[in-house]
Amino acid sequence: MTMRKLFPMVASFLVFGLFLNSQTRPAPKPDEIVREWMDRWTKLDGSDDSAARFAELYTDDGVHQTGPSPRQIGLAYYEGRSDISQMAKAFGEANSDITFRIHPLTANEKTLEVVHVGDGPWGGPSIAIEYVAAYTVRKDKKRFMSTGAVFLQVQGEKIRRTRMYTPREEIMEISP
Repeated sequence: MTMRKLFPMVASFLVFGLFLNSQTRPAPKPDEIVREWMDRWTKLDGSDDSAARFAELYTDDGVHQTGPSPRQIGLAYYEGRSDISQMAKAFGEANSDITFRIHPLTANEKTLEVVHVGDGPWGGPSIAIEYVAAYTVRKDKKRFMSTGAVFLQVQGEKIRRTRMYTPREEIMEISP
């Protein structure tokens, strides 16, 4: 067989293989999405790059909702990647040594990181977890730990909405 006849056949196989690969790549599992979200919180360092990487997890019109800060009353909504990136950057600028993880639950001498998953009417999973976070405030070097719950709505492979609850009475200062 000549090269002239062989080349189109090889090219067709390569294109078909690329098509199959793009079609068979499995969507990330809900627990993988949550773990990546937590990992990117942990890597926030106040830089534009770390904030943008965090915001990449969201859809273009995604929403991130948190409770009020000590300087505000009511819930805080960050809408779209730009707002979410600004929120993440501000958190990274204000804090260091950030750690977010799923709060482990123990029963019958077994420990598990529980990820609750349900089907959402938007065509993707609804995910709920309990979390624990620790961070050091850069300004005064005080270290805090908090617990809370987060609810994520995923559409495609991106987060469309996040709702975080961190009860103020459960934020505690810890020794360095």
